[in-house]
Amino acid sequence: WWSLWACNKAEVMKTVLYVFHCSTIGGGSYCLLNVLKNLDRSQYKPVVLLATQGSLVEEINKLGIDVHFLNDLDSVPYNLPLLKRSTIAKYRKVSGSIDGYKAKLKEIKPDLVYINSMMLYPYLKPAHELGYKTLIHIREHWSFNEHRCQLRRAQNYIRKYSTYVLAINEFASKQVPGIDGKVSIVYDWIDLSQRYKELPFSNYFSENLDGKKVLLFTGGSAPNKGAKEVARVFSEQLTDTDLRLLMLGNSVKTFELTLKNRIKMFLSDKHIMGFYAYELNNIVKKDKRIVCVPNVYEIKHLLDQCYCLVSFFTIPHANLAMAECIVNNTISLAAKTEESQEYSLDGKLAFLYKMNDEQSFVDAFYHLKAEHDIMKENLQKYSHIIREKFDKDANVKVLNGVYNKLLK
Repeated sequence: WWSLWACNKAEVMKTVLYVFHCSTIGGGSYCLLNVLKNLDRSQYKPVVLLATQGSLVEEINKLGIDVHFLNDLDSVPYNLPLLKRSTIAKYRKVSGSIDGYKAKLKEIKPDLVYINSMMLYPYLKPAHELGYKTLIHIREHWSFNEHRCQLRRAQNYIRKYSTYVLAINEFASKQVPGIDGKVSIVYDWIDLSQRYKELPFSNYFSENLDGKKVLLFTGGSAPNKGAKEVARVFSEQLTDTDLRLLMLGNSVKTFELTLKNRIKMFLSDKHIMGFYAYELNNIVKKDKRIVCVPNVYEIKHLLDQCYCLVSFFTIPHANLAMAECIVNNTISLAAKTEESQEYSLDGKLAFLYKMNDEQSFVDAFYHLKAEHDIMKENLQKYSHIIREKFDKDANVKVLNGVYNKLLK
């Protein structure tokens, strides 16, 4: 009987292959980990396909999940001009990986191929043509009037080759017109209960912080998250002596004085060519009110203590950190986008400013200072709406419903 039960169980167990190109821990990786952790392993067997080794692999291994690798696996460029050398090189790399990808599919034989980013859409077609069901998770914000040829290609692939589509918010769910009836919103759920660790600001600032207001930035050093802009505006315009800025995911660097770096530094100093990390470094070194530290996953205590979270996205994107703040009743300052408007109930639960406008950022900050207590009251009254939207159990239920629809 035991042998018969095990045989029947093996027959009904469905294999889900998760495809992702990034092996470091970041936004999409966090989401993938959350999805894997909450998969019903009694019904589904997860397998992950990545490009390379990395910190994400270590976390997946802890879950006892098999990881396969395809070195050429990559994403196509995200909202960039087509006629650029780097853009063409990316498309060529993805095209060259398709045969190896097909071989992996035939080896693993999944019941469902789960593509973890819209920019991996070329991998839908081979899976579809081999007869596998496909699911793509859209987490990008590609403006409809920018680089339309590339966007149309992505939309056409998703319409034609995806069995079902997941989106991380309302805007993402409308990213591909014509898929009504086969798209569901699954928010990157927020569960701060496992993300608390005693991290007093005194660990980072070598001074007495009584009477000081600490601003928190969690965007790392990626240019699209606006680290340099935040540091520059803080240093040059938010000069109040009671303000401090803690930047997560950054560090004060020492650049090797190679010929290449010397040239880049010289051109940057002369304002001829940008050298992002070098420029950010210089701003931070000149302002002792700014402290840079590595990223922290256990962020709740920092959110509890900070005066507000600041961000300066340079392209539209889902601002999950802002949503985490709202769920935690922490005040935040963010660029006005479809996502931030949705997450903040159109500015009721966060201070919004015009994207890529540093003066608007400054004005919004002083508006924040003037109405700090009013916003705290709003958060106390209405943050439960966003807490429910990003509730783990509710979103896992939607996700499992999609699995059941596709695999039963």
